[in-house]
Amino acid sequence: MTERCDDYWRLKELLEAESSVLYLCHKNADADAVGAAFVLSQLFGGDVGLTEGLNRVAKVMCEHLDMSPIEHPSPHGYELVVVLDTSNIVQLNNFPLKRYCVIDHHVTHELEEDAELFINEPETSTSEIVLNMMRCWGMPLTRDMSIALLAGIITDTGHLRHAKDTTFLHIFQILSE
Repeated sequence: MTERCDDYWRLKELLEAESSVLYLCHKNADADAVGAAFVLSQLFGGDVGLTEGLNRVAKVMCEHLDMSPIEHPSPHGYELVVVLDTSNIVQLNNFPLKRYCVIDHHVTHELEEDAELFINEPETSTSEIVLNMMRCWGMPLTRDMSIALLAGIITDTGHLRHAKDTTFLHIFQILSE
Protein backbone atom coordinates (compact mmCIF):
# COMPACT_ATOMS: atom_id res chain seq x y z
CA MET A 1 0.00 0.00 0.00
CA THR A 2 2.95 2.34 0.62
CA GLU A 3 3.90 2.52 -3.07
CA ARG A 4 0.29 3.12 -4.03
CA CYS A 5 -0.05 5.75 -1.31
CA ASP A 6 2.94 7.57 -2.79
CA ASP A 7 1.11 7.82 -6.13
CA TYR A 8 -2.09 8.86 -4.35
CA TRP A 9 -0.27 11.65 -2.51
CA ARG A 10 1.29 12.80 -5.77
CA LEU A 11 -2.18 12.93 -7.37
CA LYS A 12 -3.54 14.87 -4.39
CA GLU A 13 -0.72 17.41 -4.73
CA LEU A 14 -1.43 17.81 -8.45
CA LEU A 15 -5.17 18.30 -7.87
CA GLU A 16 -4.64 20.81 -5.09
CA ALA A 17 -2.14 22.77 -7.17
CA GLU A 18 -4.42 23.27 -10.19
CA SER A 19 -7.26 25.75 -10.37
CA SER A 20 -9.00 24.08 -13.34
CA VAL A 21 -9.31 20.31 -13.50
CA LEU A 22 -11.48 18.20 -15.80
CA TYR A 23 -12.42 14.68 -14.68
CA LEU A 24 -13.05 13.01 -18.02
CA CYS A 25 -15.26 9.95 -18.50
CA HIS A 26 -15.41 7.54 -21.44
CA LYS A 27 -18.17 7.23 -24.08
CA ASN A 28 -21.52 6.11 -22.69
CA ALA A 29 -20.11 6.77 -19.23
CA ASP A 30 -21.11 4.28 -16.57
CA ALA A 31 -21.67 4.71 -12.85
CA ASP A 32 -18.09 3.66 -12.10
CA ALA A 33 -16.48 6.38 -14.22
CA VAL A 34 -18.98 9.07 -13.24
CA GLY A 35 -19.05 8.06 -9.57
CA ALA A 36 -15.26 8.20 -9.29
CA ALA A 37 -15.21 11.55 -11.11
CA PHE A 38 -17.97 12.91 -8.85
CA VAL A 39 -16.07 12.01 -5.67
CA LEU A 40 -12.81 13.59 -6.85
CA SER A 41 -14.65 16.73 -7.99
CA GLN A 42 -16.30 16.97 -4.57
CA LEU A 43 -12.94 16.67 -2.83
CA PHE A 44 -10.83 18.94 -5.04
CA GLY A 45 -13.19 20.95 -7.23
CA GLY A 46 -13.25 20.83 -10.99
CA ASP A 47 -15.66 19.69 -13.69
CA VAL A 48 -16.90 16.24 -14.63
CA GLY A 49 -16.89 15.82 -18.41
CA LEU A 50 -18.49 13.29 -20.74
CA THR A 51 -17.08 12.55 -24.16
CA GLU A 52 -20.36 11.03 -25.32
CA GLY A 53 -23.29 10.69 -22.94
CA LEU A 54 -24.23 8.57 -19.95
CA ASN A 55 -25.61 5.07 -19.70
CA ARG A 56 -29.00 4.53 -18.06
CA VAL A 57 -27.76 3.81 -14.53
CA ALA A 58 -25.31 6.73 -14.57
CA LYS A 59 -28.16 9.06 -15.64
CA VAL A 60 -30.23 7.99 -12.64
CA MET A 61 -27.24 8.39 -10.33
CA CYS A 62 -26.53 11.91 -11.67
CA GLU A 63 -30.18 12.90 -11.15
CA HIS A 64 -30.11 11.53 -7.60
CA LEU A 65 -26.88 13.38 -6.80
CA ASP A 66 -28.08 16.57 -8.55
CA MET A 67 -25.01 16.36 -10.74
CA SER A 68 -24.75 17.87 -14.23
CA PRO A 69 -21.66 16.64 -16.07
CA ILE A 70 -20.47 18.68 -19.04
CA GLU A 71 -21.24 17.02 -22.38
CA HIS A 72 -18.42 17.29 -24.93
CA PRO A 73 -16.18 19.58 -22.83
CA SER A 74 -13.67 21.80 -24.58
CA PRO A 75 -10.06 20.86 -23.83
CA HIS A 76 -9.20 24.54 -23.51
CA GLY A 77 -9.13 26.17 -20.10
CA TYR A 78 -8.19 23.06 -18.12
CA GLU A 79 -4.73 22.88 -16.60
CA LEU A 80 -5.08 19.17 -15.90
CA VAL A 81 -7.33 16.38 -17.17
CA VAL A 82 -7.90 13.29 -15.03
CA VAL A 83 -9.03 10.38 -17.21
CA LEU A 84 -11.12 7.88 -15.29
CA ASP A 85 -12.00 4.25 -15.99
CA THR A 86 -10.63 4.47 -19.54
CA SER A 87 -7.91 2.43 -21.20
CA ASN A 88 -7.57 4.08 -24.64
CA ILE A 89 -8.08 7.32 -26.54
CA VAL A 90 -10.84 5.86 -28.74
CA GLN A 91 -13.05 5.55 -25.64
CA LEU A 92 -12.58 9.32 -25.24
CA ASN A 93 -13.60 10.11 -28.85
CA ASN A 94 -9.97 11.13 -29.47
CA PHE A 95 -10.23 13.97 -26.94
CA PRO A 96 -6.99 15.97 -27.25
CA LEU A 97 -5.05 15.15 -24.10
CA LYS A 98 -2.14 17.41 -23.23
CA ARG A 99 -1.42 17.30 -19.50
CA TYR A 100 -3.25 14.38 -17.96
CA CYS A 101 -3.37 11.67 -15.32
CA VAL A 102 -5.12 8.31 -15.56
CA ILE A 103 -6.94 6.35 -12.86
CA ASP A 104 -8.09 2.98 -14.19
CA HIS A 105 -8.58 -0.68 -13.32
CA HIS A 106 -8.51 -2.25 -16.80
CA VAL A 107 -5.76 -4.62 -17.91
CA THR A 108 -4.98 -2.77 -21.14
CA HIS A 109 -3.61 0.73 -20.76
CA GLU A 110 -2.73 2.59 -23.92
CA LEU A 111 -2.81 5.99 -22.18
CA GLU A 112 0.13 5.33 -19.87
CA GLU A 113 3.02 6.57 -22.02
CA ASP A 114 2.29 10.31 -22.00
CA ALA A 115 0.46 10.48 -18.68
CA GLU A 116 1.90 12.69 -15.98
CA LEU A 117 0.68 10.12 -13.47
CA PHE A 118 -0.73 6.69 -14.25
CA ILE A 119 -2.59 4.80 -11.52
CA ASN A 120 -3.77 1.35 -12.56
CA GLU A 121 -4.73 -1.26 -10.00
CA PRO A 122 -6.24 -4.75 -10.17
CA GLU A 123 -9.50 -3.73 -8.52
CA THR A 124 -12.93 -4.57 -9.91
CA SER A 125 -13.76 -0.88 -10.38
CA THR A 126 -12.20 2.57 -10.52
CA SER A 127 -14.49 3.51 -7.64
CA GLU A 128 -12.55 1.10 -5.43
CA ILE A 129 -9.29 2.80 -6.38
CA VAL A 130 -10.78 6.18 -5.40
CA LEU A 131 -11.92 4.66 -2.10
CA ASN A 132 -8.34 3.41 -1.52
CA MET A 133 -7.12 6.95 -2.17
CA MET A 134 -9.51 8.41 0.37
CA ARG A 135 -8.37 5.87 2.97
CA CYS A 136 -4.73 6.77 2.30
CA TRP A 137 -5.49 10.49 2.57
CA GLY A 138 -7.60 10.01 5.71
CA MET A 139 -10.61 11.74 4.13
CA PRO A 140 -14.16 10.86 5.22
CA LEU A 141 -16.96 9.98 2.85
CA THR A 142 -20.14 12.00 2.61
CA ARG A 143 -23.46 10.27 1.98
CA ASP A 144 -23.41 11.33 -1.69
CA MET A 145 -19.83 10.11 -2.14
CA SER A 146 -20.83 6.76 -0.65
CA ILE A 147 -23.76 6.48 -3.05
CA ALA A 148 -21.54 7.31 -6.03
CA LEU A 149 -18.85 4.80 -5.06
CA LEU A 150 -21.33 2.03 -4.24
CA ALA A 151 -23.12 2.54 -7.58
CA GLY A 152 -19.78 2.32 -9.37
CA ILE A 153 -18.70 -0.82 -7.56
CA ILE A 154 -22.03 -2.62 -7.91
CA THR A 155 -22.45 -1.88 -11.61
CA ASP A 156 -18.85 -2.59 -12.62
CA THR A 157 -18.94 -5.98 -10.91
CA GLY A 158 -22.15 -7.00 -12.69
CA HIS A 159 -24.17 -6.60 -9.50
CA LEU A 160 -21.38 -8.35 -7.56
CA ARG A 161 -21.27 -11.44 -9.84
CA HIS A 162 -17.62 -10.59 -10.66
CA ALA A 163 -16.71 -9.28 -7.21
CA LYS A 164 -13.54 -10.32 -5.41
CA ASP A 165 -13.06 -10.67 -1.66
CA THR A 166 -11.66 -7.14 -1.55
CA THR A 167 -14.78 -5.83 -3.28
CA PHE A 168 -16.90 -6.91 -0.33
CA LEU A 169 -14.38 -5.39 2.06
CA HIS A 170 -14.65 -2.07 0.20
CA ILE A 171 -18.44 -2.19 0.34
CA PHE A 172 -18.25 -2.91 4.07
CA GLN A 173 -15.91 0.07 4.57
CA ILE A 174 -18.31 2.39 2.72
CA LEU A 175 -21.38 1.18 4.59
CA SER A 176 -19.58 1.33 7.95
CA GLU A 177 -18.71 5.01 7.63
